[in-house]
Amino acid sequence: MKKSKKSIKVGQKVTMSDIARYCGVSRQVISAILLPDEKSNVRFSQQTFNTVVAAAEKYNFRPNRTARSLLKNNHGSFGVLVQTLGNIPSPVLHRMLSRAKKYDKVLIMDHLGDDFDELPIIIKEDTVDGIVVFEDIPEEFQLEIERHNIPYVPVNNSDVNSPRAITFDEKQGMRLLISHLVDRGRKNLLFIGYKPTSDEHYSVKARRIGFEKATAALGVQADVVLVDGVDCYDEIFDFIKNHQEIDGIVMYVDSIVSLVYKAAKNLGKRIPEDIAVVGVNNSSMCAYMNPSLTSICIDNFTLGETVIDKLYEYVSDENAERSTVSMEYILHERESSQ
Repeated sequence: MKKSKKSIKVGQKVTMSDIARYCGVSRQVISAILLPDEKSNVRFSQQTFNTVVAAAEKYNFRPNRTARSLLKNNHGSFGVLVQTLGNIPSPVLHRMLSRAKKYDKVLIMDHLGDDFDELPIIIKEDTVDGIVVFEDIPEEFQLEIERHNIPYVPVNNSDVNSPRAITFDEKQGMRLLISHLVDRGRKNLLFIGYKPTSDEHYSVKARRIGFEKATAALGVQADVVLVDGVDCYDEIFDFIKNHQEIDGIVMYVDSIVSLVYKAAKNLGKRIPEDIAVVGVNNSSMCAYMNPSLTSICIDNFTLGETVIDKLYEYVSDENAERSTVSMEYILHERESSQ
């Protein structure tokens, strides 16, 4: 026989027992509905299920996010797949967290594995409503995401042709830097990038091509030197030494700019008087270099919001138009290019 319903006072802290008394059922039934366990043998009708879930939502009873998930038929969470956490700038992650909260979602991070040797749990167990990926992932992972029909947004990875991708406009970024240097009278420019590899990021090639197209369009002399990563001081030194006409250098990334500074100093060249230097990513080191480094970057706060907005759009409306979003770079001018 059903228990008689008892009211719940407005503003009181609601417990599972309160929901049970309100719905006129046992606490075991409430537990079976709001905290489902595959091993539970408690039986209840669809009407009881609907009543309990509606009561939990009405009185904001949340032992976890399960109640709302049951009511709304979703997990109430977005997944973020990472292999290297540092690939997500902290301002991006901060804005993603606050934006997700706006949509009543939480972020769940899962590791891709050092060698991509195991399918991430959020894919394998289908525990999120959508997934964001900031790194390249194996094709089999992507196929599993699609098999589970989980909306998926790749951010700044090699899946640039995905209709859901958020990419960085590398060509626009290079045009911005080249125009900045040319406006300051620089006529002989050098691009320092990395040598091609089988697993290179799409930006490696895109930035070099962007540099070549921008310099050609503006009619300035351009050279390209490709180096073997961070241990490349001798290559940089020799190239600048043998090309004394160089008066502007564009770096693929900020991380090896210190080697350019060292080479210029050892060759008796001043920055920016003799050679202007600019970089990409606007890393924290830029402001502390001597001279401080001009660099470009994507607006991280806008990026964080865009990532969550697009994912929420795809999760909420399966008919939402899928379109690639291209984020433009902004310039942070400092002493190295004045």
